[in-house]
Amino acid sequence: MFSVSMEENPAISMGKAGKITRKSVHTFLQYYQYFTTIATLIMLPFSISVLISQSIISSSFNLLPSIYNHLLSLFFAAGFPSSHFFSLISLKLSQTILSSIVTLPFSLSFLLLAKSSIIHFFTQKIDHNGHQSSISHNVRIQKEEVTDRSYSNSLERESKKNGHSQENTQKIDHNHNHKSSSFINHYSPILSTHICNTFIIFGANATCFSLLFLAFNFLEGFYLDSPKWVLFFSCIGAIFYSIILANALVVCNLALVSSGIERKGGLLSIVQACVLIRGKTSTALALAVPVNLGLAAVEALFHYRIVANSMKQNSYTLWLVALEGMLIAYIYAMILVLDVIMSCMFYQSCKEGYHHGKNDHDLDHGCVMEVENYCYYDYNVTKLNVVEEFV
Repeated sequence: MFSVSMEENPAISMGKAGKITRKSVHTFLQYYQYFTTIATLIMLPFSISVLISQSIISSSFNLLPSIYNHLLSLFFAAGFPSSHFFSLISLKLSQTILSSIVTLPFSLSFLLLAKSSIIHFFTQKIDHNGHQSSISHNVRIQKEEVTDRSYSNSLERESKKNGHSQENTQKIDHNHNHKSSSFINHYSPILSTHICNTFIIFGANATCFSLLFLAFNFLEGFYLDSPKWVLFFSCIGAIFYSIILANALVVCNLALVSSGIERKGGLLSIVQACVLIRGKTSTALALAVPVNLGLAAVEALFHYRIVANSMKQNSYTLWLVALEGMLIAYIYAMILVLDVIMSCMFYQSCKEGYHHGKNDHDLDHGCVMEVENYCYYDYNVTKLNVVEEFV
């Protein structure tokens, strides 16, 4: 109870968000070559598709006015007042729907593969000598190693009777190394969670519009449909809609990271994310604000430098504009990579905070240790449990 009340303090939440951001930037710069080559190059096609779709979708697609008119007529038929607020929502929703449809192949392939590679990196601890070992859920991995070792020993004893101990042991080691060697193994649970996240976002939007529908019909029943009241409750509705959608996006983002690390996708990851993020919503929102501001700034830069100037350039200088567009898309991809790094750091903090809450009675006897490159906590009681189980 004490930890939850502290977490809800805005000053503490901002401090933890700043600490996670610094750790994420430090990790990004420390392993700059990996993140800027493998992860960013995989992310680059998705960032190009997003920037191009959002820049030319309003002028080149004839489907946008049709979707906009259908949404606007649906709002008016549902009893929403005729205001600039709902016209703007209809326009933004139309652009988001059409952009999501255009970029769907890239998001299901390049975006999820890039996230899989980054999450795979965070499931491996890189020490000073360059060797890799697990950093996510140290207790769980050590338990799995003990189980695999005992299982291998039992199979070895059985195979000695048949004279095939060495061959079976090599097969076991080969299968174990194959399971933890490639980031493709993380793709399947991330894909299933991504599909479930899509329905969660649709459900959050439907819930918001249903509540707004009830609110405005309630106002009409009390004859509060004057332009001032409509404007006032439209502003309240916009704030309410933003809060619900932001919380849904934060939970979905954490669920995506959880599914990649735990390798358990679907609705189970979303439920786990809801449990882990309890009491840490303000920290998650504080982490999402600078990333979204950075993405919006890069999108505006792309529109100002590329879309606006491409019409004025001749064929001789057009390749320079294309090269500048690739550079801007590369910056957009690096921000997306940094967002995934921050999500992994935040997930590790939530996971350790959850175990910290479960073992709250052992806090006075445990020690809190912060690793230099990763934001997580370790306790003596956990080490003692692992040693006891190993013995």
